[in-house]
Amino acid sequence: SRDRFINERKSNFQYVINKTGGSTGEPFEVLQDKYFHDYNEAIFEYSKVMKSIDLGDSETVLWGSTKDTFSGIKGLKSRIRDFLYNRETINTFNIGNQEFEHYVDRIERWKPKMIRAYAQSIHELARYMIDNNRCVSFKGVIHTGAGTLHDFMRKDIALAFGTNEIYNHYGSRELGSIATECNSHDGLHVLGTHNYVEIVDDEGNDCASGQLGNVIVTSLNNSVMPLVRYVIGDMATWYSDTCGCGVVSTLLSSVTGRQSEMVTLKNGNRIVPEYFIHTIGVDFNNGDILKFQIVQEEVDHFIVKLVTKSGLPLVQNRLEELRRILGKQLGDSKIETILLKDIPLTPSGKFIY
Repeated sequence: SRDRFINERKSNFQYVINKTGGSTGEPFEVLQDKYFHDYNEAIFEYSKVMKSIDLGDSETVLWGSTKDTFSGIKGLKSRIRDFLYNRETINTFNIGNQEFEHYVDRIERWKPKMIRAYAQSIHELARYMIDNNRCVSFKGVIHTGAGTLHDFMRKDIALAFGTNEIYNHYGSRELGSIATECNSHDGLHVLGTHNYVEIVDDEGNDCASGQLGNVIVTSLNNSVMPLVRYVIGDMATWYSDTCGCGVVSTLLSSVTGRQSEMVTLKNGNRIVPEYFIHTIGVDFNNGDILKFQIVQEEVDHFIVKLVTKSGLPLVQNRLEELRRILGKQLGDSKIETILLKDIPLTPSGKFIY
């Protein structure tokens, strides 16, 4: 059970409960103490310094926020934090041409020092900018996360924004920041004071440089619920050389991550897959959903497969509520919900949410 992961003296800690998005199909609750959050915030600021961004520099965040999606109104605490950090946060779960125009206008008007974005979201924005002659000359830094930044995505982003200052950042909800790219662009520096990273093959043997393997991470700063040799579900390779920046650390050459695709609706709008992960696996999940999977049968026909706790079905009004929530983004699409005893793995042993 989860309790086997938790410090027996948890009452001695200030902590919050965080939920993974369940990108493996299995949402997981993690206790994170105050020191973890303080250290994680500090290490993220350090990762920005490695990109020549200082504390307080202006920032536009193109990120997903299901709380904003549900209510349409950002909470007071979030607004205060954005003000103190000199940043603006823009919801990018549901992307259409009107939203793209808005994003470009905001970026051109505010001219932030840094854009932080879902890799897939900013790539979709870049494609829109290229296709509609809306390319700009951006003078800041572009920081991507929450997904794999493929080379073709980096190329499109560079063309759209007129810059090569594009950086990949690797992290997760349960572990925080794991590795980040610096000004030399020689791979991703493992942030080794926060997380210890291993890459192993399917037999558990350490991988050599350049050999693709499974990422295993041990958290170093979360005493209330330390994750030891946590199999995060990503694939990566070690970089075979040292970084030109002079910082001595282990380097990831690449993080393959979980392959995922944008969902395209009948009206042409696109939804990042993280929307479904956060909506079903985090915000909607009250502990009764063990696994879930979304199948787009046709452009306007979706099937939501659910595995619930102890095999007990969700009550009907909960299923109706889920369809109503998803319908806000999926429009007039047909949305079915199916309760299953299990959802099988792919032949390669992976779970596709």
